[in-house]
Amino acid sequence: MEFDEEILKDFLIEVKEGIERLEDGFIRLERGEREVLKELFRVMHSLKGAAGFFGFKALEQVAHASEDILARLRDGLIEPTDEIIDMLLKAVDYIKRIVKHIEDKRKEPIDDELLDFLIELTTFSDKIVKKEETKGETKKELLEEVEKKKKLKKEKRYNFISS
Repeated sequence: MEFDEEILKDFLIEVKEGIERLEDGFIRLERGEREVLKELFRVMHSLKGAAGFFGFKALEQVAHASEDILARLRDGLIEPTDEIIDMLLKAVDYIKRIVKHIEDKRKEPIDDELLDFLIELTTFSDKIVKKEETKGETKKELLEEVEKKKKLKKEKRYNFISS
């Protein structure tokens, strides 16, 4: 794909600034500063959109899967565990690698290592969603059980008082 050199140059500058913000943000997150999650999400969202505009599919997919994880963190649906932060940092490393390749060759790298990582990241993101859904179902089942017990307790109390 051919791009106006100035527009591509602006894109690369913007992406590199975003990468710096991501790296700084993840350091803050590791220190327990949860308020940084909104900024991390916004940066990843912007990166995804810019990559999509230029047709950089691999970059867009890495950013999209990372954005999904960040959305769940931001919304408090999951906790920022070491495993999750490590995966997001790994995604940032791949984003840097992709951007470097775009800068040097004016196209994305397409190799087995990148494709393997895309599968790993997507699988990881899907696993988080499944855990979250399972947790939600378990919570719902527990609440239903509590309600049944409350109702049964009321019925027993009523029957005791009535007799």
